[in-house]
Amino acid sequence: QISYTGLFLTSLQGRLSGEDTLQTDAPLQVPHPALVAFVLVLYAAVFVWIYRKTRTGMRGFVRAAVIVYALLVWMMSLAAFLRGLYLQTLPSLIVWAGSVMFVVSDSLIALNLFVEKKNRPVMQTYLTAQFLIVAGCLF
Repeated sequence: QISYTGLFLTSLQGRLSGEDTLQTDAPLQVPHPALVAFVLVLYAAVFVWIYRKTRTGMRGFVRAAVIVYALLVWMMSLAAFLRGLYLQTLPSLIVWAGSVMFVVSDSLIALNLFVEKKNRPVMQTYLTAQFLIVAGCLF
């Protein structure tokens, strides 16, 4: 089991003392760069589609706040995807699936608030997202 706090403190101590105790000059290896590029393009396309559907219902500060929040949620899901790709374990992929359901849930909320109120499965997708994220973390 890795202690991230221990790694951070060891690295910080090494940096402050002038002795680099962790290997930091190794190049970052991105597994399956074509898959990462595909997912980035897919996320961007869905983000633009949701934004175009919802932009007429948003004004001023609300629009800026929604864009920032949406970008943060998308970045969280992308981070979960990259983690799953890097670790290639079932729990990490379950967490990524949960993050995708979280994005779906938030997208449904945006459509309900800024386009038209419909009977969309917001709570079902939200609860599924929470279940998958917690299950992946505990698995």
